[in-house]
Amino acid sequence: MAERVICPGCGNALNLEDNLTLVTCPFCDTKSRIVRKLRRAEPRFSWEIQQPEKKPEPGTPPSQWSLEELLACLNDGDRPDLHHQITQAMDSWSRVSEENLKWLPPLMMSLPHWEPELALRAAGIIGKYLCSDKRELRHKVLQMLPEFLLLPRGCEALLKVTALADAAAVRMLLDTARHACAQNDLDYAKAAMLAIQTAIGRERNERKTATCLLIHQIFDVHPFMAEWILTFLRYQFDVGYTDFLGETLEVLDDALHEREDLVEGLLKALKKCSRPKSSEDLALRISACGFLRHPTAREEALKTITPPYPLKQEDVDRVMQSFCLMAGERLVADSLSKFIWNGEYLHPEHLAQLESQRPLPQSLEQALDHYRKTLP
Repeated sequence: MAERVICPGCGNALNLEDNLTLVTCPFCDTKSRIVRKLRRAEPRFSWEIQQPEKKPEPGTPPSQWSLEELLACLNDGDRPDLHHQITQAMDSWSRVSEENLKWLPPLMMSLPHWEPELALRAAGIIGKYLCSDKRELRHKVLQMLPEFLLLPRGCEALLKVTALADAAAVRMLLDTARHACAQNDLDYAKAAMLAIQTAIGRERNERKTATCLLIHQIFDVHPFMAEWILTFLRYQFDVGYTDFLGETLEVLDDALHEREDLVEGLLKALKKCSRPKSSEDLALRISACGFLRHPTAREEALKTITPPYPLKQEDVDRVMQSFCLMAGERLVADSLSKFIWNGEYLHPEHLAQLESQRPLPQSLEQALDHYRKTLP
């Protein structure tokens, strides 16, 4: 009975006969020795992969060729004089339809064998499906991508267009980077992580969800990927995104108990975190202080408790109710002092609670003295 495996050179399927020990790939001429116990199963595609065979009519310009004709001509390499025109035709191709969907698998399989410029322009055809407003077509392409991203001789052009799927691409790109690291192909892993950065950067509605997926994967990935995730978080905090702060503090809390190698990078990222964007943001930060187990994680959470802009009465009330009875702690006092220096929405009962706990840390004493001087 014939068996099918994957060529290690190009990723195409090979037909093996029983007892065969040496096989030559008909696509790339790679010679492979077959060891039965090491045979690699072919990906199970849910669609039939058709090889393009139709050739264009003589005299017809490439701009009028079908996708099948473009692929057939490129794969055969029989019209080098039209290479530039074919490249332009790939770049401007726009016939996104169910009918042309069947040519995407052979296109994906061919990309690694083409020069980078042609591969990038041809991959743009896949990108047009991913950006289509036809959700069913978009979903089918997303189902195709993972197997081709993991094939040997992966194509960076395919990684780049996969990022056009926004948050939907993050999981498969993470898996691709993890697989590349396992193969010690750090260049391909880096390209996959950069595609993740693009995908999250394009996302509007699910940006936090995609970022949190990265955060929660940090314990289970290659050190190269973990370092990249930490750098990504630092940049995200630095440009003002804060909605994943709670998840970052939670990971820091776990890392302090389990993975000390991640602690320094997490602390560097948290230093870039800006003040709360809203009352809800402030409330989440206050809540985080209550469930963090490690003192260092709790300290980092307290450092983020600062007045949002614009400051509201509910913000001051929430902070005072949460921390007044702990005002003797230096870090708590530092957080409270920032609200007192602001001087708005302080009630006499807030001041009375603080006064009852004297002596207080210096930062809080100085803030209270300054506030008293502003009173009529």
